[in-house]
Amino acid sequence: MTVGQGLVEAQNARFASVDPLLPPVVAPPDGDVITAALPDGTRVAGVLQRQVHDRRSPARLWSATEVWELTPLLGNAGAAGMDALLRAWRKRLDLLGPAERDSACVLTWPSRDAEASRALLDHGLVPLTV
Repeated sequence: MTVGQGLVEAQNARFASVDPLLPPVVAPPDGDVITAALPDGTRVAGVLQRQVHDRRSPARLWSATEVWELTPLLGNAGAAGMDALLRAWRKRLDLLGPAERDSACVLTWPSRDAEASRALLDHGLVPLTV
């Protein structure tokens, strides 16, 4: 799976402008790629991974049984890109129907990116750690 290198480079530049102490963006993990388009034609992407922890797994002490993790690649699309990607993620999850066990949806994003963070809050996501 390869997600556009241009998105990674643009996201690196955006993060550096938000906080120069942020580490560089690394290549996204393997997983299902989801994409979304903005009204101006700009495209954003994300890599979606699903983990299911066994009921006796120590990971269940800190995690839901089923975890969907999104790695966003927004380039420099900011809040509009995050909003579009979260809508695409929601549509993907809606196709699967309700979870059969406790579940969580998580992503990692710099808290100093207040613009994109607003979109996260608007979609009902809240910080787990800062």
